[in-house]
Amino acid sequence: MTTTTTLGTERIEVALSSGATGGDLAVFAVTMPPGGGPPMLHRHEAFELYRVRSGELAFYVEGRGGAVARSVAGPGAVVPIAGGLEHTIRNESGSPAEALVVLSPGAAMERFARAAAEAASPADVAAVASVHGIEITRTIDDALAEAARRTPYLTLARFAGDGDDLLRRYRQTAEVMAAVGRDHGLLAHAGAKTDDGFLVVNLWPGRECAEAAGRDPRRAAALRRAAISPDRMRREHHDVAEVVVP
Repeated sequence: MTTTTTLGTERIEVALSSGATGGDLAVFAVTMPPGGGPPMLHRHEAFELYRVRSGELAFYVEGRGGAVARSVAGPGAVVPIAGGLEHTIRNESGSPAEALVVLSPGAAMERFARAAAEAASPADVAAVASVHGIEITRTIDDALAEAARRTPYLTLARFAGDGDDLLRRYRQTAEVMAAVGRDHGLLAHAGAKTDDGFLVVNLWPGRECAEAAGRDPRRAAALRRAAISPDRMRREHHDVAEVVVP
């Protein structure tokens, strides 16, 4: 079985075959010319880890709240992509790029690379991808346009009472609330004592994420355990005009 193949415009050398690891890992050395890389976003079970050896690669990866964001990585950068996330990798520079790619599990991904290299058309590649558990989702432009339409959403919860007591109760719920926020795409969180109680501020990718977190049964259970009654809470919700990260 050959150790080097061509998929689209990319040259793929199988540096470590999945057969040598019982299917757990496969390692590819990828050379991607300018304009190369999968043109469509996709997702699959396997975890990917990229180490850029030379040149520059653009990574389009699903982030918190489901929005796809673009980032660029140069030589020496290490970029992990969790299994199940919508993503693709492109060379949008004017020079070739090289990367070492680790895939886990690796067997299906290696079989796909070898089979897709024999495909006669993009439609055939899509069919091969489906057979090997790879879902082709949408174009990069569609994903970025959807991300641009999302309006960040700010929620404020004001708790009336003794600030020190409410801080203690807040800390009792912190682990559970952090898990709820993480699972629903929370972007930023802050809690602070105030002159008349306690303030919690959350920034979400969109209203739907905030509402889903509010319905999460873990949140209600944590508030009950901390004995924080709803009548002590005043809420505010606002669409965000601008977010600045220095």
